[in-house]
Amino acid sequence: MLYELTPSADSQLLSGVHSRRRRGLYVFLFENQTELDVYDNPRTDKRRKVVVPGGGASLKPGKFEQGFRVRLDSYNKHMHRRPNASSLEFAFFDTFRGGFLLDLSESFDDVPNPPKVFEPYWIECINAFAGRRSLFVEDQKHRPEWRHLRVASWTPEVRALFGLYIAQVADQIRAMATFASIPNPSSNVALLK
Repeated sequence: MLYELTPSADSQLLSGVHSRRRRGLYVFLFENQTELDVYDNPRTDKRRKVVVPGGGASLKPGKFEQGFRVRLDSYNKHMHRRPNASSLEFAFFDTFRGGFLLDLSESFDDVPNPPKVFEPYWIECINAFAGRRSLFVEDQKHRPEWRHLRVASWTPEVRALFGLYIAQVADQIRAMATFASIPNPSSNVALLK
């Protein structure tokens, strides 16, 4: 099942019905209203990367295999700004602007590790949608799992179109999983039409 996530329901992200989802795929939209960059991994300078530039936006598709709550906790603990060298300001909830969650917890038992299997397709479909519409910042330092967006191009109309598009992608994933569960696909071609 595909669910739309909204910032107004962010308190439900960590404690609501979605927090109990066991495995699946997601895509998040983040917008940073400050001039300070948002980084991940606050523990080591070497691994720290800009994930949402100051005054910018990013799309983050991915998978979760050990529960949506665990995935969200990781973002909540890692996404931060650095107002100065000695302090951190955590930034997940004030940058989260919405997204979609495809729950793969049920009905995908015939596919071993569905999030791992379908994540590459999910990400490439998202990249194709944004790439065709020139939504990505072109001079982004390469961090493919966090795609920086041209903020002015991510309009309410594009968001609505993206919602329709990602629903089609989710339908394709469900169709592929259904096909994988057919014991002998060649003798069941009629099921595919």
